[in-house]
Formats: sequence, structure tokens, C-alpha cells
Amino acid sequence: MVYKIDDSREIIFIELSSIEETTDFFNLKNTIIEKLDESKYDVVVDLKNVNYVDSMCLGVLISIQKKVLEYGGSFVIKTLSADLKKLLQANKVKNILEI
Repeated sequence: MVYKIDDSREIIFIELSSIEETTDFFNLKNTIIEKLDESKYDVVVDLKNVNYVDSMCLGVLISIQKKVLEYGGSFVIKTLSADLKKLLQANKVKNILEI
């Protein structure tokens, strides 16, 4: 998995791409939790370069969202491809994550 984090503003902006290796998901989660401890509570995840997410990725995104909401922040997923949006809708993930 390849990701880029920009926390230079009040929000944490995550751009995901190339979700082929799942080993970095937990590193991403831990990095975001560290940022939450630095009082940055709003998270935006950009999936414009992602065509598919597996259950591990979804689990990590849901886990990050839960933690962000515990801190009173907001968690938004943006810029989904049409295929990925259909996949998330079919799995009813859209009801859990703010897209």
C-alpha cells in the first residue's frame, strides 16, 4: 500500500493509492492515532487512485473513523471511483463510513 499524509493544516489529509500490500494498514492506523494525540481531529481520506479495497483496508478505515469520532473529530472519504463506490454500496459500507 502506498499512502501520503499531509497534516500541515488543521486536518489530516490521507491520499491512498496502490492498495496491493496490506502490511502498511496498521502503520497507517498507528500514524493517524499519533496525529490525533497531537490535537488534529479531522481526517479526509482521498481514494481517487484506488479501484479496489479489501476487507482489511475497510476494517482499518472503520477503525480510524471510530477513533476519530471518539476524539470528537470528523472522518470523510472523498473522490471515489464509480467502481469503488458501487463496491462500497453493495457491501453496505456506505452506511458506516461517511462518503
